[in-house]
Amino acid sequence: MNENTFLILFDDVRRCVKERRLADALNAMLGLASFSANFEIRSEIEDISRSYDMLLDYMEKGYEDAERGHLLIGFFRVIFECSLALRRDFELKEEHTHYAMTWQTLQRMERANAMASLFQTKLSYRQMFDIVWTSGVWSGEDKENIRLQLLSDTVTERDKCILLGATMLSALHYFDIRKMELLLDFLTCPDVRCRIRAEVGFVLIYLKYSEELSFYPDLQARMRLLRDDSRLMRELQTIQLQLFLSQNTREVERQLEEEIIPEMMKKAKHFGLGKKMGIETDWESMKSFDINPEWEEQGANSPLADKMRRLVEMQQKGADIFIGQFKLLKQRFPFFSVAANWFVPFDPRHPEIAAVPSGLKSLDKLFASGRMCDSDKYSFCLMLSSLPSQQRDMLEQQLSSTMGEIDAGSEVLPGGEHDGKEDSAMAIRIYLQDIYRFFKLFRGRDEKLDPFRQNLLLSDYPVFKDYFSEPVVIRQFADFLFDDKSYLQASRLYERLELDAEIYQRIGYCRQQLHEFGKAVEAYERACLFSSESAWTLRQLAFCYRMTGDIDSTLRCYEQLEKINPDDTDILQRLGECYIQKENYAAAFEKLYKVNYLTEDSKNSNRALAWCSLVTGKYEQARRYYDKLMGMNPNAADCLNAGHAAWLSGDVRQCVECYRKAAVLEGLPTVSAEFFAEDMDFLNRQGKSVEDIRLMVDLINRGNK
Repeated sequence: MNENTFLILFDDVRRCVKERRLADALNAMLGLASFSANFEIRSEIEDISRSYDMLLDYMEKGYEDAERGHLLIGFFRVIFECSLALRRDFELKEEHTHYAMTWQTLQRMERANAMASLFQTKLSYRQMFDIVWTSGVWSGEDKENIRLQLLSDTVTERDKCILLGATMLSALHYFDIRKMELLLDFLTCPDVRCRIRAEVGFVLIYLKYSEELSFYPDLQARMRLLRDDSRLMRELQTIQLQLFLSQNTREVERQLEEEIIPEMMKKAKHFGLGKKMGIETDWESMKSFDINPEWEEQGANSPLADKMRRLVEMQQKGADIFIGQFKLLKQRFPFFSVAANWFVPFDPRHPEIAAVPSGLKSLDKLFASGRMCDSDKYSFCLMLSSLPSQQRDMLEQQLSSTMGEIDAGSEVLPGGEHDGKEDSAMAIRIYLQDIYRFFKLFRGRDEKLDPFRQNLLLSDYPVFKDYFSEPVVIRQFADFLFDDKSYLQASRLYERLELDAEIYQRIGYCRQQLHEFGKAVEAYERACLFSSESAWTLRQLAFCYRMTGDIDSTLRCYEQLEKINPDDTDILQRLGECYIQKENYAAAFEKLYKVNYLTEDSKNSNRALAWCSLVTGKYEQARRYYDKLMGMNPNAADCLNAGHAAWLSGDVRQCVECYRKAAVLEGLPTVSAEFFAEDMDFLNRQGKSVEDIRLMVDLINRGNK
């Protein structure tokens, strides 16, 4: 079998189905079926081809067909399901994935190798998980058997959780409508852990197959019938919150490893004892922009304190701050080479952690706190079982001394509720963190199946939209995403709200952070219609206009700002820069002199005045300003421009010295004509020819030989 051809045809089928191109999908599907010995699928596709030809014939003859839409949906559904069946057959026979090897191992066993034998004999939870996980399309009988087991009082909660986890993983691998229906059946289950596993499984599968699920209107209709279930609505909102938090897991891990822990170690040691003008560039200046102080009062904390506070707040909301600490343990122990072990609820009686002494009070308290997901608890116990008793006792003492801090946090639900619903919030957080670890750390993972790579904004999906339609809910999630710096998703939610000055400001700020300055300008202008005297809005608007190259509008904004704050030196400085760009040097001098008077020895005002003097031919005045700058830790642009001023005033010796300093600061051992490329037109206008510049290059380099 030509593997590449098969996979190309499979991708073609999926693309044609998503784009609703039935004729192309059928052609690609017939090619795909030619690789398989599954004559039943080939016959089914040929039947659809004939039926579709008849449908087109009727259409050509002008017949009306009220069932045409339903027929087309049915055709697409069959093609979608058949393509997945062929893809699964291909993986089992031709590929060496963990999924395929697990299925092949089951087939070599004498018993318990298929859904039909699942409940006929006593099986380990691992066998049960693997059979369900690697199962193909379920029959109605398969689904009913699983449903009865999940309802049975004789089946343990552990086994029910295993069955639901395996069902989710199986349907993520190859979609099966009956598996989705089973999860849907248990969205209102009274048992918290089973219900949460059904809800999370249903959500993640829907995210992966949302486009194809439009071919199953009955399933979506059933979901809409549940929209009045307040508990389900609340739990879906908590799932959404946890999905948002999962997006930042890698960043939290990076901050801990690269910033916070090294900074704490460093502090612990201490406790033991405008290119041409040289003005800060536009983008650098943006770093100093804060959020609107009218939205929230900001404390004056140190950078480390801010990061620590943010991490603590995120952990209290359910952020995953432990994954980095347990990553290596999960790679070390064979326990985590088994897929089922990532989905089994924590049980201190599990035989593989039996070596851990019972009765460790601090350990019991740590696990009961709900701060760790189940797979991390197994990691911790496996690590303890491998430690000598002396080290284990030391760890016990350390845990005892820190458990008070661990208890300080609290679960946070959307809206900040604390009314007895924490059990489901905790179950959601623990299960989603376990799933996240499986898809990011399991050795046999298939990254193409990772549901956390999808768009995780549930309100973007039709079946969940009704659960997130209340303005108060949208605002809560939008603000959460905004605080979390997830600006794209935040802006999309803000745009669904009733728009006022603050909402437009926030949309503008989001677009500004995404470098979408045109969209930011549009939002800020609308905010100004509601509040024309907002200095914060005008500052952001001026910056965004500047980034789009619209100097006239930038100038207009700064002129408005000057009326509000006539002695604000930053506004005056920016006004002066705008006037320089407009070549209105008289106005520029007026503003820049005022800045220089109000903030003596200001680098930026001296730079702007020096440049303004230089371009207006006031060379000696320019030199006085550049002389000041040369004593204020100058940058390369300062030295280059000081060289221009000296050269144009006739002091060649001083000019060469300044140019050489500029070259050193630029890291250039020698210079070429490119050194002057940006200022060539300016120098030419001041009477310096190309030949003069070539000679100056040689003069600069002569001292470097």
